[in-house]
Formats: sequence, C-alpha cells, structure tokens
Amino acid sequence: MTVIDASQSLQRDLKDIVRHAPGRLSIQVVGPTGVVAGWDADREVPAASLVKVLVLVAALREVDGGRLSLDQTLQLPEERVGGSGALSLLPSVTELAVVELLRLMVTLSDNDAANLLLHLLGHDRVTRTGREIGLQHTQVARNLRDRAAAESGRDNTTTAADQAGLLAALRAGQVLGGASTRLALALLAEQQHAYGVTALLPDGVVRGSKPGDLPGVRHDVALVETGGSWATVAVTATGMYDERHRQDYSVSVLPALAAVGEAVLGYLTGS
Repeated sequence: MTVIDASQSLQRDLKDIVRHAPGRLSIQVVGPTGVVAGWDADREVPAASLVKVLVLVAALREVDGGRLSLDQTLQLPEERVGGSGALSLLPSVTELAVVELLRLMVTLSDNDAANLLLHLLGHDRVTRTGREIGLQHTQVARNLRDRAAAESGRDNTTTAADQAGLLAALRAGQVLGGASTRLALALLAEQQHAYGVTALLPDGVVRGSKPGDLPGVRHDVALVETGGSWATVAVTATGMYDERHRQDYSVSVLPALAAVGEAVLGYLTGS
C-alpha cells in the first residue's frame, strides 16, 4: 500500500484550486510545527484589512506591557472614513474603550476604529511589532482609506506567509500573554464577515478569521481547529479588476477561498 503524505496531498489540492481560480492567488498553511503547504506565499500584496490582525496584536502587546488599558477610552474624531464598520454611521458615538475599538476593528472590520488605534500606536510601532514577531514583508505605512497617502506611494503591504505565520504564532501563545491571547482569539472567532476561507466549514470546527478586500483584491486569514489539531491559512487574491469597464469582480474568487478552507480541514481530519 502506498502511504500518501497529508501535506503533499494538501499541496496538490491547493495547486488545483489556484489553477482554476480567477485572479492570482498566494496561499500559506502553517501548523504547530511550521509550514505545511503553500503557493507563492512570499508575494507582496496590498494588505487591505489584513493589517488589522497586526494592529490587534500590537495593541494587546501594549496592554501586556502596562502601557495601555483595555478600559481606557479614546475620543473618536468627528470626521469618519467609513468604508467598512459601524462607526461612520453612528456620529453620536464620540468615545469608546480600547477593547470595544478592538472588537469593532476585528469583527466588523471597522476602519475608523482601526485608524484611531493606529493613531494611538503609530505606524512604525505596528510595523516594528511585526518585525519582532518575524513578519519580514509586512509594512504599515498609512491609515485605512487614506487615498492621498496611497497615491504618494505609502501603502500597507503583506504576504500570505506573514499572515499565516502571525496567526499561528498567536494561536501557539508565542506573541502575547495568556489573557491577551485568549481575547485576541475570541475576537477573531466573533468574525461577522466569515465569507471566505471558513464559509463552508461545519459549525463544530473551532475557527476565527479576518478578511480584507479592495477593488480587485480579496484576502482572508483563518484559524481552523478540530479534534485537537489546528492550522492557520492565509489566502491573498489579486488581479480581479477590469480596468476597461471599471468593474471589480473579486467576489468571484470566494468559492476558491472556501475550497482552500475545506482542503485544510481535510488535511486536519485526514479525510
């Protein structure tokens, strides 16, 4: 009988998904002992809202260091950038606790919450946090929806390898204290936009995720956990914007993202 290595089988599944998916995909799957499988995982892409996972970790590191409190309240600016989240629709909300900002940033991908935390922490500090954790290709250079900064060449970038590695280090308890680790994972598990990698996973699978999108871009990073086994997976998908017709067709890649999630679950369960 020929024994098929589960990681090799997963690699073949990922290759098949990439071949049939629209746009250009990069994938990384990481388990407790390291990289399991991947495809073009070191390709740098616009980070979109995936940057918010690193902001979450950077903020909670400040909490662990006693330099920030979860109960500390921050004043919201009158002008809101919107685009994603609830705060741009709630002008009567003028201040929130740090923990509430973290929850809105992660579960609803609220850009105004993220920008307030970025203002508090500083772009350089968030980038340095990533470097300390081992993220070699993730750069945080501007706020969310800052068009002027983007047009001047300042952008937030990352890779599938960095994102899967960050979530794996978080799951393994290597980047935060115990209480902060539990909070971060709980917030990711409360994700309200789980339409990508985890979309077709059964309810019994412990999971958390953070999607991100821009015109022509769809990303997702997720934790898949079942039966005592776990893996993190990041998928970045680009090149899905029709310049001629000014049409974003990135939603067409969502079935491919869900197929990646199913493949990772199959790897974990041996099915």
